[in-house]
Amino acid sequence: MALHQNKQLGKVGLPEFLALVLLGFAALAVTLWWQGSGQPAYAQTDGRVVEGNVKLIHYNATDMRQKVSLTYEYSVGADTHTSSWTGFWPEDNSPNALPPDKLEDLCVKGHPLRVLYDPLNPSDSSLFLVESGGEALRQGMAAGACGLALLYCGVLYPAWRARV
Repeated sequence: MALHQNKQLGKVGLPEFLALVLLGFAALAVTLWWQGSGQPAYAQTDGRVVEGNVKLIHYNATDMRQKVSLTYEYSVGADTHTSSWTGFWPEDNSPNALPPDKLEDLCVKGHPLRVLYDPLNPSDSSLFLVESGGEALRQGMAAGACGLALLYCGVLYPAWRARV
């Protein structure tokens, strides 16, 4: 007499599809959270402008904005590093913020700046901390997705398959 084989185990149905989708979402959320948490913690030091240039450019068809290009230097320990920056200068929310009418001060050699640098690689610097934002959101999404995937795979999926 032949053994009875359950043909239902070979079929992939909605329960298995939902399990794969939830596990994929959890893996994606954890990956995004892990990549976002790898940003270096920047230290601050004093720097100064070596060379600066401010020019008016067309940002849109009618909007004229001042674009800043500057070369700056800063010291970390006994080493002096030189770097450059180009872009639209912020008016607030930065230790280097200046109103638009004061941007010409950046053309003066020796103008003081606050420089952010990576302590593990001091030649990697920035004048403005770029907030990636959403760290709490990424962390919450990762925890929620993993919790939902565990709940489904550990409780709901076995109960669903037992009924089928």
